[in-house]
This record gives sequence, C-alpha cells and structure tokens, in this order.
Amino acid sequence: MRETVDALTEIVVRALLRSRPGGGTFHIEDVQDQVELGLMRGGHHEVARAYVLYRERRAQERAKQSRQRRRARRCCTSSTTAGAYRWIWRRCMR
Repeated sequence: MRETVDALTEIVVRALLRSRPGGGTFHIEDVQDQVELGLMRGGHHEVARAYVLYRERRAQERAKQSRQRRRARRCCTSSTTAGAYRWIWRRCMR
C-alpha cells in the first residue's frame, strides 16, 4: 500500500511541476485533478470514483454553507425588534 501511495504521489508531483516549469503556486483544484488522473491512470478506478464523489459532496456542502451564511447576513442586517429578529433568524436558517 505504501509503495502505491508513494508512486502516486511522485506521479502527481511530476505532473504539477511540468504544468508550471517557471514555478508558482497551485490551486487546490489543480492538485485534486492530478490526484484523480493519477488514480485512474494507475488502474485504481474504484478509489478514483470514490474520490470524485467525495469532491462533489464537499462542493455541495460548501455551497449550502455559503447560502446559509448569506441568508444569515441578510437577516442580521435588517433593522427589527428583538422578537422579529428571532423570527427572521429562525426562518432564514432553515
């Protein structure tokens, strides 16, 4: 197992370095895409599929959290009495 992980890591690092020969920073999506490709090319299709599904689930969770934060900000900026504020907060955080 360790050898497989080491080999995959080497492949991913080489691919990333080739993509930026002059150096620079990598976006997390670039790294994740390379990991996904390395898994598929290495024949680890079930792991690659699980990784893709995990990334999609996390993206959906982040989007949901972002929507909730926007709702909370919108509700919190309203000028209301304390009772109305609580009602708005409960309604917006559903």
